[in-house]
Amino acid sequence: MNLQTISNILKNESHNLRTPMNAILGFSKMAQNLLSSEDAYYYSKIYNAALKMQRTLDKAMGLCQLDYAFNKRTKSEIVGHVLVVDDDIMNRQVAEMLLTRFGLKVDLASGGVDALEAVTANNYDVILMDLQMPGVDGFITSKAIRNKGITNIPIIALTADLSLESRKKCSEVGMAGFLTKPIVPNKLHSTLEQWLG
Repeated sequence: MNLQTISNILKNESHNLRTPMNAILGFSKMAQNLLSSEDAYYYSKIYNAALKMQRTLDKAMGLCQLDYAFNKRTKSEIVGHVLVVDDDIMNRQVAEMLLTRFGLKVDLASGGVDALEAVTANNYDVILMDLQMPGVDGFITSKAIRNKGITNIPIIALTADLSLESRKKCSEVGMAGFLTKPIVPNKLHSTLEQWLG
């Protein structure tokens, strides 16, 4: 079963999943106020679960469509070892799938502390760094990597914020470039080719 088939199944079945989700998510605030405190507590649990399911379904459908579109074009393999640093598990999985498809060896880190440990223990050709992470963010992590004397590995920012201020801050901590989130496979491939080709 290919990813286009999975995408079609998700589209067809999403109505069955979304109908109860929409009923839960659409429950009016006025109606919620009429619930007892115990019922309101359980409703909030159900609401949060439905919201999480809806977001996961949207991401899964988007991932399948992106991967199908990318695979319609022939891409050359790239050789190298990449570290992906992102606190969101779905973002890490998307990046890992794409990078593996490109022919790259991939390691994953869920935050800045994990990234610093990985960089100390391994030789990477490129680091893909999420900027907005809880605790030790991408700016602090990149600066710490550079302060360790590791200046030869390009660090590419993964961000939805491409403001001039954000770009300037990335440059100040030693980052080599930017990729927008969500990741666009062709753009990711061409950016990595510049550094690894």
